[in-house]
Amino acid sequence: MFTSNNMGGRSSKGLTFFIASEDEGIQMLNTAEEEDKYREECRDCILNNKARERQIYKPYRLTIDMIDIFRPYYDSIALSVPSRLKYELGDVNIVYLSANADGGMPHTRPGNVICLPYRDEPYPISTMYHELWHIHQRKYPEFWRDALKRAWNCEPYTKGGIPAEYERLRRINPDTMDEPYWIWNGVWITIPVFENITQPNLRDTAVLFYNVHSGYHARTMPRDLREFFSERLSASAFEHPYEMVAYILTEEEGRSTEAYKRLIGEIGKMAAGGRD
Repeated sequence: MFTSNNMGGRSSKGLTFFIASEDEGIQMLNTAEEEDKYREECRDCILNNKARERQIYKPYRLTIDMIDIFRPYYDSIALSVPSRLKYELGDVNIVYLSANADGGMPHTRPGNVICLPYRDEPYPISTMYHELWHIHQRKYPEFWRDALKRAWNCEPYTKGGIPAEYERLRRINPDTMDEPYWIWNGVWITIPVFENITQPNLRDTAVLFYNVHSGYHARTMPRDLREFFSERLSASAFEHPYEMVAYILTEEEGRSTEAYKRLIGEIGKMAAGGRD
C-alpha cells in the first residue's frame, strides 16, 4: 500500500491517503460489497444491470511508476482541502478501477474508499473534493441529517416508498444508496432516472421531481427549489441532497446561492476553507 500522510494542526493526524495496490483494492471492494451490496443491487435491477453490462468493475493494476506520478498530487490535496475535511476524515483509501467502471465516474464505497476509474492524468481537484465530501457524509450521517434538516428543510423520506414505475427507472448511485430518498420542504422527492430505457446509460439521466401529496411528477425544477438553489448548478446535483452538498461546496456556481449561505451557517466556515 502506498501512503501519502500529512499531519494536521488540530489533530494528531490529518488527512491521509492510501493508494491501494490491485490486491488491496480487491479486498477493499469485497469488504465494501458485504456492507452496501451495491453491485448486487445493480445486478438485480434490469436497467441498472444493462447500463453496466459491458463495464469491468475491478481494481486497475498500478505500477510503481504510476504511483510515483500520483503521490505528489495526493500530498497537495491533503494540504489544501477545507479544514473540516482535513481534520475529520482521517484515513481515505484510493482504489483505481478499470477505466470504464461505472461509466468512468468516480464514486465512494464503505470503508472510506474513493473509487476512481483509471485515467492517465490526475482527476481535477474539484472532483477529489467532491468525493471527499461524500466520504464525510458516510462517516457522519447523523451530523448531515441534522444539518440538512435545519439548513435546507430536507430529510430522509420514511413515510413510504415511491411508485414502482419510478423506482424501476432509478439509476442507483453508490454515494447515496444508504438513504436514496429524501424529501424537500415536505413535498418533493428527487429521483435520478435513465432517459433511455432501451439503451440505459449511466451518463444519460434526468431528475424527476415527485410530489408526494399529489402524485404529480415533473422534470422542470419546482420554483421553490429553483429560487433557493440555482438553475446554473449541474442537473445531477438535484438528484439527492448529498450530491447537492458536494456540488455546492465544490463548484463556484453554488457560492452565491441562499442554499450555500444557509449550509455554511450550519456546518461552519471550516467547510468553506476558512476557520470557525
